[in-house]
Amino acid sequence: MVISLMQFFNCIAQLDFYSRGLAKAKQKDYKSAIIEYDKALELYPDKPELYFSRAIAEYNSLENVGAILDYNKAIALNNSYFEAYIGRGNAKANMKNFEGAIDDYSKAIELNPKSAEAYFYRGNIKNLQKDYKSAIFDFTKAIELNPQFTEAYTNRANAKYSIFDNIGASADWNKASRLLSNQINEEIK
Repeated sequence: MVISLMQFFNCIAQLDFYSRGLAKAKQKDYKSAIIEYDKALELYPDKPELYFSRAIAEYNSLENVGAILDYNKAIALNNSYFEAYIGRGNAKANMKNFEGAIDDYSKAIELNPKSAEAYFYRGNIKNLQKDYKSAIFDFTKAIELNPQFTEAYTNRANAKYSIFDNIGASADWNKASRLLSNQINEEIK
């Protein structure tokens, strides 16, 4: 395969803009990151990773509508982009579109059934909707996939407490407390 010199330089420029965008995002300068991603997308508007990265920066800037639009573009270009479904679900949840968020988390689970994160986020929404038994199911699945998932234990405990399973709630809170203590001890070392 032969590429032209112009294609080569465009590729280098796109990587440069993308790298600068990532660096700005790491510094939590999301507005500047968005500008860099915009420049990269001018050169390569068919790269789902660029839309995904810009969507994250928009989400972190509380620009949920823009984030959803960019997640939509990333998914349109790659409909198996499981991380984009999670990101879009988070942005929809921020906008109180809970059913849309659940749909996105469910699609992420369909694409990657080993994602503790997707089960956790879906459980959070079900908990907000007071669908505690479904929330407990999702938190349990997240814990099965990641037994060190402190927040999943805590949120499952809260859901159990809401349905008057005080013994189960207490056991989960205790487990979360032990995990958190271990994490703190590891960070101190």
